[in-house]
Amino acid sequence: MGPSIELSPVRINAVSPGFVAPKPKQTEEMAKKLPLKRLGEVEDIAKAYMYLMTHPYTTGHVLVADGGALLA
Repeated sequence: MGPSIELSPVRINAVSPGFVAPKPKQTEEMAKKLPLKRLGEVEDIAKAYMYLMTHPYTTGHVLVADGGALLA
């Protein structure tokens, strides 16, 4: 059993963030490899957390916010 079952009705979720924009030159090289052609901003990751916090029927989920890096 996972934590979502054992701790219910407490909701258990997680965010798996991708790369967040570091230095500009590194950003360009890394961004070219992603389907969205850009690295994440801090706000992108924050919005993933906000999504999970504001949807009370979501539990046991890992939200991947990586600009499509898993697809590349």
